[in-house]
Amino acid sequence: MESHEAMNLVDAHLDGEVLTEAQASALSDWIKEDPQQADDVFRRIFLHTYLRRRVQSLELESTESVPLEIGSEYQEQQPGDGSIWVRFGWRSIGFTIAIVAAVGLILGGLSFWQRTSTAKASHPFIYESFDYPGFDYEGFGFPAVPDFIPDEVWPTEGGLSGLKKGTGFSGPWKEEGNLVSVIEADPMSHPLGKVDLRQFARLGYIDSQGLALKTLGNQLRTSAGDGSHASRKLDISAAPENLRDGDQLGADGSKIWLSFLAQSYDGAGEHRYAVLELGSESAGVRFGKLNSNPNGNWGVAGMLNGQEVNTRVAQKSSGESVFVVICLEFRPGMELATVWLDPDLDETPTDQTAMCQIQVPDFRFDSLSIKGRYSTDFDEIRLGQSFFDVAPTVDM
Repeated sequence: MESHEAMNLVDAHLDGEVLTEAQASALSDWIKEDPQQADDVFRRIFLHTYLRRRVQSLELESTESVPLEIGSEYQEQQPGDGSIWVRFGWRSIGFTIAIVAAVGLILGGLSFWQRTSTAKASHPFIYESFDYPGFDYEGFGFPAVPDFIPDEVWPTEGGLSGLKKGTGFSGPWKEEGNLVSVIEADPMSHPLGKVDLRQFARLGYIDSQGLALKTLGNQLRTSAGDGSHASRKLDISAAPENLRDGDQLGADGSKIWLSFLAQSYDGAGEHRYAVLELGSESAGVRFGKLNSNPNGNWGVAGMLNGQEVNTRVAQKSSGESVFVVICLEFRPGMELATVWLDPDLDETPTDQTAMCQIQVPDFRFDSLSIKGRYSTDFDEIRLGQSFFDVAPTVDM
């Protein structure tokens, strides 16, 4: 949004016009982008209010009007004449309070305020934040900013092998592909090509109400080439007993929630893939940039004997960052997977707001895998018994 467009919306609201939800949301985002923009809005609101008060005072012929002066330095009250001169130090704490109060009062009924929230309890039994040292691109010899992802320039050993932080695992990460995944510590400094869509921000998520997903550490990046396969065994004893079926997870009658963040290099499809998978290629479920999806959007599929089945594809490009939440209902016969993309974090999402529900083959699992042949980032993997276990928020 341009500055003049934002000010036009402020003026419209001050003149009594009702802004649409989209306009209010866009204005709110613009105000919060930069302190100077909040400053500009405050000045606009203050001037409007001041002029209106002056007009009203003239109409009433009041002798008790309160003149206000806006300058650049503190001016003390002038004694002796009964007038009160008010001065705002623009960078002072008082100004900060004024910014919040004035803009909040004007726009509070729209969408400006992020709701004050105390984070609900979150107790995932599996959590991986990829809080490991980042990959040394320069030391490896990767080009600074290539035009495109270069062929045959990717590490074939090391990767995540042996890394073992996180909660609820029984062993370290293992690499099983021709190439390896790496830990990305600064995606803004390491675009793998001029159109790498990950170069603008780290993975993260803020919902439509302003609540932010709690994040930690760095992020995993799959290989640029064919292909990487990182897997890790779960500590089954860390999960509640009702979720266990022998030495695996997925007892009939149980529900397991999964969440993670993801973003690919871009939205290209045509057998470019990068997925997070539970179970195995013989029987399981996977989400990501699917091998069977030609358009490259995010999707979910069951796995059966090496094939993606019951595939569902979202409208959202895999070049866009996404917060994925999946509820797996384990039942006699086929399981049910309900998938949400970017749900609000303040309450458990409903089936009506889901991207889709699909039946997937009967399966159990004792590990998770991240596979790719097109560079894609994953982060903040959680498994839990409830939505709030896998969607912790930052206290505000």
